[in-house]
Amino acid sequence: MQVGDLVKLSSYGNKVKSNSRFVGPNDLGMIIKLNYDANPDFPYEVSWFHFKVKEQTLHSRQDLKHAR
Repeated sequence: MQVGDLVKLSSYGNKVKSNSRFVGPNDLGMIIKLNYDANPDFPYEVSWFHFKVKEQTLHSRQDLKHAR
């Protein structure tokens, strides 16, 4: 996955309680930053389109899948 890719939560990501508090299974987001140095477990910074306020969340690769 690269910066600019459109993503959704994977089936694993939907099961993680910390994700389901703010992102639904059909919500669409965009990867805006990759930062393996600061947080190697959660390097993907995603901006979700359903948020009214510009807010980003951190995710692991297992949490995300490409949106179709």
